Amino acid sequence: MFRKKNSNTSDRRLFLSYGYKFLSCVLPAFGVAACDSDPVIVEPEPIPEPEPEPEPEPEPEPVPTDTVKIKALAIQPDWSEALEEEHIPTAYNLFVGDTAIVADAHTLYMYKDSASTADYPVLAYNEPEGISIEDNTASIHRTEEGLLEALPGYLFAADTTATVAAGDTAWIPLRMHRLITPVTLTLRFTEAIEVKETRATLSGLVPAIHLPDGKPAEDNAARASSDRNTTLFDVEPLPGGEGIVMRLRTFGILPELKQILKATVTLADGRTLTFQSDLTDELSDLEHLAPIQLESTLDTAKPEEPEPEPEPEPEPDPEIPIDVSGKIEDWETITGDDIEATM
Repeated sequence: MFRKKNSNTSDRRLFLSYGYKFLSCVLPAFGVAACDSDPVIVEPEPIPEPEPEPEPEPEPEPVPTDTVKIKALAIQPDWSEALEEEHIPTAYNLFVGDTAIVADAHTLYMYKDSASTADYPVLAYNEPEGISIEDNTASIHRTEEGLLEALPGYLFAADTTATVAAGDTAWIPLRMHRLITPVTLTLRFTEAIEVKETRATLSGLVPAIHLPDGKPAEDNAARASSDRNTTLFDVEPLPGGEGIVMRLRTFGILPELKQILKATVTLADGRTLTFQSDLTDELSDLEHLAPIQLESTLDTAKPEEPEPEPEPEPEPDPEIPIDVSGKIEDWETITGDDIEATM
């Protein structure tokens, strides 16, 4: 007796047969071997290493909205008021606003600033020997006896106000004003004789001034004191006993006072000549600091001895006067370019 075949089983086998053939053709395309062939080993492609990230560029500095501009002052001192080249100092004090500088007297000084927006007050002066400067007041030194010294150094001063725009340079010429002036008095002897000692003074002079204008700094009481306004001359004999030269330097005269010269000359023969002279008119130009040079004559001849009267017993000869006092009034003004040559 024959069994009837199951149609479902037959269809399943047919499906599996075709499915196997399909997979055998398709799987090798994906690198998978069929079950009935040798396995195919597929090398995996290398994975490239990632490139390093570039370092970030530095951020640019911010550009300032307000660019700072430097202001400059080109400061040049002018020493044309100096009487001699040797009177010009090597350095001077320069004040620009609150800044203090010691500047070379012969070169241009460049002052630079970027902070200030205001104008610049400028003050300049030198510090000569024989003069003290404190709080912008200059005072001539004094001797041990309280008189003004004869020959202080030459003082110069100037001031101005400078204006300069941001980014610009301003040229600032400083005319240094001479605030001290020389006085030279020459006494020529009528007869040459050696001088042993001389003492001479001149009163009515300015002892202290304000800087930079040069106006007297003493009060009225100090002006009236003869000790405070009197200078002791520097005295030298002329060659060959022909006379003496008296020199001083001063800030000027006090116009409310007289300028009186007093001198005592001790000669080698023992005589002492004492005299005084009112030089108020002759020294009037000192108010403008013009150099002064005066000359006069001093009688140094010995007095003649009187002839004895014809008597049996003549009286002894009178002694030669030892002290002679007098006045000198015929002063002559000396002019010329060499007025300060020996100061």
